[in-house]
Amino acid sequence: MQDILKWTMNAVRDVDKILPPCDVLSQFAEIEKSNDNVVCQLIGHSENGNPIPAYSWGQQQRNVLFYGFPDPGEAVGGTAMLSLLQALCAGDEFLSSMNVSWHFIPVLNPDDQPDGGHSLHAVMRDPAKRDVDWCVNDPRSETTALIELINTTKPIASFPLHDDWHSRESIPPYIVTSRTLPLSLCEQFRANLAEFGIAMADEPDHAQMGPGFIHMKSSPDYPNSTFAIMERFGPSVVCELSLLEGIAERHLVAAQLAIAMLTLRWVIEDK
Repeated sequence: MQDILKWTMNAVRDVDKILPPCDVLSQFAEIEKSNDNVVCQLIGHSENGNPIPAYSWGQQQRNVLFYGFPDPGEAVGGTAMLSLLQALCAGDEFLSSMNVSWHFIPVLNPDDQPDGGHSLHAVMRDPAKRDVDWCVNDPRSETTALIELINTTKPIASFPLHDDWHSRESIPPYIVTSRTLPLSLCEQFRANLAEFGIAMADEPDHAQMGPGFIHMKSSPDYPNSTFAIMERFGPSVVCELSLLEGIAERHLVAAQLAIAMLTLRWVIEDK
């Protein structure tokens, strides 16, 4: 675990703050223009006609998927993906050793972001609107674009980058997963967060994984979710972080990245 902690702190060394959607998209586009290894494709449009670009790196047979801003203001993941792509472009040996291709949707849900995606502030999802990840039976266009990329790449691990950043409240972090993870990996998650001064939530308390873990299948709506589709190919893991008092924004990004890297290493070693 210490090697991943060291890697994540190095990966986020230039992070000053969590970025809003438009800044994330702009920086992804600039990186793609200057690096031939980064490939951009338009995977669809939002309900309001906004383009949804996806970026990829690598030509390995095994794929990994990250997507950000699935709901309004869930912002940590955008900056996390940007840090990850920057590390790939810098020739990061740790990432190269995983022998996977990386796929990123920087902003899955552009329509519902506050201020048109130009800023971040407290916001809650409109309950009258279909949740992008929970409407497979009657999909939004964003959902269809995501499902098509999932079925094309068949990711061995997926990281839907939901979080509680949008609430502007200090909420203990918890992990939501599409399958039961081994206790040893769950303990690594807890230890990783503790390194950043972050204590996981005490509830819920999963019988096998312990406190702070939720199994997605516990929801009766799970079959109607994109998570159920991703689970056909590999686990989905969501690290729900919030704006925590006394915790630097850089460390929130690092913590989310470390959870993803720990998961991915476990998946690779298990195959």
